[in-house]
Amino acid sequence: MSAPRRAAWALAFLAVVAVVLFVYRPVLEAGVDRFIAVHPVPAANEMQMILADHRFTVWVVSRNARALAREPSRFFDAEACYPAEKSLALGEPVITLSLLAVLPYQLSGDPELTYNAAVIALSLIGGLAMCWLVGEWTGSAAAGLAASLLYLFGRARFGEPIHPYVGDMHWALLALLFARRLFVHSRWRDAVALGLVLALQAGTSVYPAFATALVGLPFALWLVARHRLDRERLLRLAPVAAGVVVASGFVAAPYFLLHARGELPQAQQIFVGVPFFLPGGPWFQGWSRYALAVAGLLAWPRAGAGRLPGDPRWALLAGGLLSLMVAFGPGLPLVRSGWSLWEALAALLPPLQSVRTPGAIVLGFDMVLDVLAGFGVAGLLYRLRRFGAVLPALALLLAVGIDAAAYHRRIAYEAYLAEPEPERIAFFEVLKRKGNDGPIFEWPNPPFIAHTADRISLAAYHHRRTSSCFASQLPGERVKPIGIHKWDRDEMLALHRMGFTTLLVHHTPEQWEEHLRVFVAESIMREGVLHMIHTVPTMTAYSIQPGRVLQQPAGDRLPPGIPALAPRGGGAQR
Repeated sequence: MSAPRRAAWALAFLAVVAVVLFVYRPVLEAGVDRFIAVHPVPAANEMQMILADHRFTVWVVSRNARALAREPSRFFDAEACYPAEKSLALGEPVITLSLLAVLPYQLSGDPELTYNAAVIALSLIGGLAMCWLVGEWTGSAAAGLAASLLYLFGRARFGEPIHPYVGDMHWALLALLFARRLFVHSRWRDAVALGLVLALQAGTSVYPAFATALVGLPFALWLVARHRLDRERLLRLAPVAAGVVVASGFVAAPYFLLHARGELPQAQQIFVGVPFFLPGGPWFQGWSRYALAVAGLLAWPRAGAGRLPGDPRWALLAGGLLSLMVAFGPGLPLVRSGWSLWEALAALLPPLQSVRTPGAIVLGFDMVLDVLAGFGVAGLLYRLRRFGAVLPALALLLAVGIDAAAYHRRIAYEAYLAEPEPERIAFFEVLKRKGNDGPIFEWPNPPFIAHTADRISLAAYHHRRTSSCFASQLPGERVKPIGIHKWDRDEMLALHRMGFTTLLVHHTPEQWEEHLRVFVAESIMREGVLHMIHTVPTMTAYSIQPGRVLQQPAGDRLPPGIPALAPRGGGAQR
């Protein structure tokens, strides 16, 4: 490679890094150990829901990173939703993003820093992967950079900071790259790389994983037809297939188990429609993207194919359209009403019936559009070559950059304080110092999803199983913990039989005094079921210890460290 070409590639990669860091700048400046990125949302109730989802994602990434490093055999036994087994499978497993978080977690132990490091790394991988793929296939670093900008500023990448794993098609891009290299050069290193990135793609989310399979099927058939599947290639593909089967089995097995038990949460499924891709729709990201993709379909033969032979455009387009067919569900245009390719797939794989948004499988079509748009930039540069190599490249990159910048102004990140209040973290540290551990039953069951997310996010610090369960991931009736209705001995013993060691009561500071007065006065404590451990204005913890007879405090005297109570009707002494 000549020096000018090496410089062009270096500049393209540096530009991708600069763009990613610029987008995350508000969080980097505010503090990556306490803040996370979020879009400003005018409606307060919508913001509450968004931030609840976001806090839950921070928990699952840091929790998974800890489990992968310390207890990989118990990876799916997450803290939330106790006593449900394999409770991580009640939602997205987020394995691949969590793998990127292992090193940051081991170095810091901080959930927010761990999450931010993994998400920024994921964005860098995605941008560089698209730049590499399109640049190698077209021989143009400028085309790779343009495709990278379109890809990063797509709806599923920078447009979705709450669930970054949902838009993670990055490993699919690398899989296309290494699969083509493997069939052209038949090298073991390409086979190993292909197996690794496919395994990582399987661990992202059901949406990008299925989109990858749908895009990959026509592409694989094209590779076989173009290069033949001889004995040497079969030998190298065998470990690739074995690795994908093992990775997919690890991800899918808990879902099939919970489905067989009737414990997967049911979901009302959401699909996309034609208006989604028109101006004003959530997947419309500018006419320039469509125009460049059409140019890519028309310009490839003259643009050249970089160092690799063959024309992959139509195989990619077929895969993108296949993913679009699945995403449309029963609303597929020009097809008889009621028929759905997604339902056909769900009949073969029953756990898919619990997937909430099959429309997100449009990610495959979205990725193909960006690759084709990169081909379009390369084709236009070829036709403008008489004006030199630099000026046309700068003009096209400027046009794509302006489009991306306009989209960025609509989705610009802000920093949100995600770290829980220090006193809430300290509460569980006190319980640990006093020797209290084991599963926690949290009461009352909160009416709002934000409260549940707050409780689960604390599990990233205390690492204990909890009855709190995210509202969209409630397990089946068979494993739901009982509610508390009468506060009698039988109900506490029932909690103990389910494995709970601790009752955690949430209350407001205004309810604090009355709560303590009731618990001290009730016979339940005299009967040796509950023992108060620690209390603060918003929480009180009791150990569940049946059979241990405790000395009831005389009058209104409470155990050491517990605030004294004022006479009934007065205020608590704080």
